[in-house]
Amino acid sequence: QKKHSVEVGILQSHIGFETAVSHTNLTLTRSLLAENSPYFMTGIKYNYKPSDKWCFSGFVTNGWQRIQKPEKDVPPAFGTQISYKSSSNSVVNWSTFIGKEFNGMDYTMRYFNNLYWDKTWNSKWRTIAGFDYGLQENDELSAKYSTWFSPVLIMQYSINSKWQTAFRTEYFQDKENVIMAANDEFKTLGFSINLDYLPNSKVKFRTEARYFDSAKQLFLKNENNVDNDFFITSSLSFEF
Repeated sequence: QKKHSVEVGILQSHIGFETAVSHTNLTLTRSLLAENSPYFMTGIKYNYKPSDKWCFSGFVTNGWQRIQKPEKDVPPAFGTQISYKSSSNSVVNWSTFIGKEFNGMDYTMRYFNNLYWDKTWNSKWRTIAGFDYGLQENDELSAKYSTWFSPVLIMQYSINSKWQTAFRTEYFQDKENVIMAANDEFKTLGFSINLDYLPNSKVKFRTEARYFDSAKQLFLKNENNVDNDFFITSSLSFEF
């Protein structure tokens, strides 16, 4: 087993527990915190794995989900990842991002943390608890910051080898719209439940019901602004 390794190019994001591939996630749709953090990073990743339990990584990238640097004078962004696997059934992960990002007027410092615990309790139950917290400078002179945060809890229950279900509760607060392009303060509570049918190890048919409840009227229904939203999503996915 190699203790040191280096990866270069377009890399899967080190932030969060959900990937861009829905088939591999516990829920059909991605969580609010996952949808509002990077899918990928472009740059260099250094890995150091001193044992089977610990892995440390450092990143130099072009920024927050960006192929190219936005301007020549914007410096590279940096990131870290610490992963502790106490057993094959339990992983605690802490990831960070530090870099200059556009705040609507200028490029200012953004500091971001993602923490999660993924635990498989037995053949039936698996849970993931996650938390995101970010800060971004309003401007370089005032030293004032806008913040956002998001906790999430997902519980999956395997009924048998063919059927699985998962329940998710989450909250996302971005009052100053650093990440969320909303017309008012974004403070939204979400719930979802999904049912998965697995005819074999490579195919999933999934259906999910999802509900959002917001402190402000952020959703559009019949051309009217409302403070809640409900929708049902289905998918059929194949893994090769």
